[in-house]
Amino acid sequence: MNLGLVFTILFFVLTVLGIVTYAVYLIVSREKKKWENSNIILNFMPQFCDGYAIGIEVNSKKIGDRELITYQSTDADNKEVDLGKKVELQTIPIGNNKIITHSCGNLSSRRTIKFLLPPDASYFSKEFRETLFGKALVKLTEEINAENVVVDTLLNKNKVEDKLLKRVEGKERVEEYITHDEELNSQILKKVLDTPKNQTNTSPDRYPGRI
Repeated sequence: MNLGLVFTILFFVLTVLGIVTYAVYLIVSREKKKWENSNIILNFMPQFCDGYAIGIEVNSKKIGDRELITYQSTDADNKEVDLGKKVELQTIPIGNNKIITHSCGNLSSRRTIKFLLPPDASYFSKEFRETLFGKALVKLTEEINAENVVVDTLLNKNKVEDKLLKRVEGKERVEEYITHDEELNSQILKKVLDTPKNQTNTSPDRYPGRI
C-alpha cells in the first residue's frame, strides 16, 4: 500500500476527530457557562421529577397561569452516576403564585433561588409536613390557596355582573325599540284616521289613491 495515501487518510481522520472533539468541548463549555449563574431550583414535588428536588434552572416558559420550569438536577446519587445512570433534565408545571423567588442578594449573594410549591399541602410528604420548615411551607401554601379562592370569587363575580349588565342593556334597548315602534305606529294610524274618506288625488301624473 502507498505510505503517502496511508498518512493522508490518517491525517484526515485525526483532523476530523480533532474538529469534532473541539466542537463538543465548545458546546459543553457553553452549556456549563450558561448554567454557572442560572437560578437554583428547590422543587418540593420531587415525586414528579424522578425524586430530584434540587437543580439549576435551564429553561422556563409561561403557559397561561402556569410556568413550565426545566432544571438540571444537582442532587443525583454519585454512585448511580458512576454506574452509568443518566441524569435527565426535569420539567414540571408550577402555578405562577406558587413560585417563591428570592432574588440574588436576598438569600444567596450570588444566585436567585426559586422555591416551587405544590398545588396544595397534601403533596408534601408526611415526614416533611411534620418538620418545622415543612409546617411553615404547609401554612404558606394554604394561605396562597385561600388568596386564590378570594381572587377567583371576585373574578367570577365580575364576570357575572358583566353578563347581567349586558342582559339589562340589551333588554333596555329592546324595550326602547318597542316603545319607539309603538309611537311610530300610533302616528301613522292617527294620520290615516285624520284623512277625509272621500279625498282623492286627481293629479295627472299620479294614480288615484297613491300617496
